[in-house]
Amino acid sequence: MRILLSFLQDKVSRPHPVPSYRFWQHYIKNGIIEAEMSYIEVPEVDWAEGLVYDEGSVALQNWQERSWQATLNYIKANRQNIDIF
Repeated sequence: MRILLSFLQDKVSRPHPVPSYRFWQHYIKNGIIEAEMSYIEVPEVDWAEGLVYDEGSVALQNWQERSWQATLNYIKANRQNIDIF
């Protein structure tokens, strides 16, 4: 089973000033591998970036639009490679 992950991933070269947002990665990703499944990620989306903007800000709205559009485009282009989202 191939799982599309889409929560709190970041671009490792750009860490965010948010405490412990990377905590889940070790457990979720290793758990998927231990269960003999695999995961894929939307390469151009930095999900953790959305945590740094103020609620209702233009920057947050821009990030949401950009991230969701990239995610939808990725799903449409890779639907055959995704079993669960």
